[in-house]
Amino acid sequence: MSTMNNAAETTMMDQGMVNANEALLNKKKIGLMISAAAIIPFIISASLGAKYEWADNMILVNIVMAIISYIVSGGIRNILSIAKKWAIFGWFVFPFPYDLATGAGMLALAIICFIYFPFVFVLYDYIKTRKSM
Repeated sequence: MSTMNNAAETTMMDQGMVNANEALLNKKKIGLMISAAAIIPFIISASLGAKYEWADNMILVNIVMAIISYIVSGGIRNILSIAKKWAIFGWFVFPFPYDLATGAGMLALAIICFIYFPFVFVLYDYIKTRKSM
């Protein structure tokens, strides 16, 4: 009788894991949709920024939407680890006098890419999470 109880408990725990994994993927999908929508203000600002003053403010909308997409998808830690890898790459590839500027430049490049192209990084985090399940 206890084996059947253990089997039932194991099945219930497995079902709980499946539900938790599905909830995590749904959360990341919502972040992916927000990050896809965050590209629109960037395109508006890039195309209309010289003609209209209000178009320059669309960059702020892009930055806020990118941050929201990272928070909703739960990938801020993963995104920061990618930025750290980029900076370390710039730090170790070049010899001493150049490594300081290159490391700082790679970190700045990573931050700029994270702000303007959040879809790529949220998609990377989604695929990485899906593969790990």
